[in-house]
Amino acid sequence: MFCTGCGNKVSDTAVFCTKCGKKLNYANIDNTQDNLKNDEISAKNNESELKVKEAEGKLKAAEEKAIYASQRAIDAERKLSQAEEIANAKSKELEELKLKEEERVAKEKAEKEAEKSKRTDLEKALNNMQNRQKRCPYCGALVLNNSQFCKNCGKSI
Repeated sequence: MFCTGCGNKVSDTAVFCTKCGKKLNYANIDNTQDNLKNDEISAKNNESELKVKEAEGKLKAAEEKAIYASQRAIDAERKLSQAEEIANAKSKELEELKLKEEERVAKEKAEKEAEKSKRTDLEKALNNMQNRQKRCPYCGALVLNNSQFCKNCGKSI
């Protein structure tokens, strides 16, 4: 039991408190013990309530972190989607550029072939003309078919 005056623990058979000297009333002592037990229970309840509030605060903080992480994940997914769209657009642009380059190269090749063919035709025509023309037997210069004298050396053909 405990003293009602100072709260000192005293033996169950004591008549006076050994600390403060107050006369102990056993009925009051029982009430005091009940009050102390109630106070102890109340303190434990308060402690439990504090722990519950602390746990609720931690839970709320964890929920806020989860929401923030979720928002960051959504933002990351949005950015990834945008990056994929940009990559697809760039890929299409690259394909178009490749096609244009292939067309340009094919056109250039066709033009070179046409030029080569034209040059070959001109060379053939020139060879035919040269084969039809006469040459001076003395100097080898070309002379017109109906010419009687070479314009280069002046000799008669």
